[in-house]
Amino acid sequence: MNFSILKGILIPVVTTFMGIVGTHLFYKSKLEKERKAGAKKILGEKIMNSFLKTRNFERQLRKFESVFFEGEKTVVDPNRVYPSIFYSLDNLNNFMNSLEDIIASEEAFLDMKSVAFLLAMQDYLTIFYTSSSAEVTRERFHEIGVNLYPDIVKWQKDFDLHLVKKINKYDAKLYSLKGRKWEKLLENIRYKYVEDSILTAMTENESLLNK
Repeated sequence: MNFSILKGILIPVVTTFMGIVGTHLFYKSKLEKERKAGAKKILGEKIMNSFLKTRNFERQLRKFESVFFEGEKTVVDPNRVYPSIFYSLDNLNNFMNSLEDIIASEEAFLDMKSVAFLLAMQDYLTIFYTSSSAEVTRERFHEIGVNLYPDIVKWQKDFDLHLVKKINKYDAKLYSLKGRKWEKLLENIRYKYVEDSILTAMTENESLLNK
């Protein structure tokens, strides 16, 4: 066969083939990018929902009471306030249950510091439960709430500020709770909100909680 004729046949065939391959690779690449973008969007939505759900939870601690039991009577003292979770043992138990639910359902989608905040509060309330008498009076329960008010406010405000920053700087990243960075972060958060708290100081004198 004449080379010029063969060349005339091969060039269109090769060009067509390369065009098909190129088109296939282009659409394959496009689909892969769309798949990754779609997966990242879904993950991002879940992370954002977890931050919003967690913020809605911690903002419960913005509610305060100034109603005190005195025997069978109640009095209002606006000069003394305590977190609403200390209005009754049921209130505190409900908050603790909600805290444990948040940790169980949202921990995988939150950043390290947010999880550390939640675990610190869990430790804090565990200390309270283990240091308090099961028969503490309603009057004493409210007084304890007044004493612990600064601890609760400090944790809530600092945690809320952190969550707002994470929401405003939204990124679709997951974090693994392991390694030196996580251990150091958790250690620092626990010290600031648990070990260096009024509650911990009170537990040094057991009668302060069980009075």
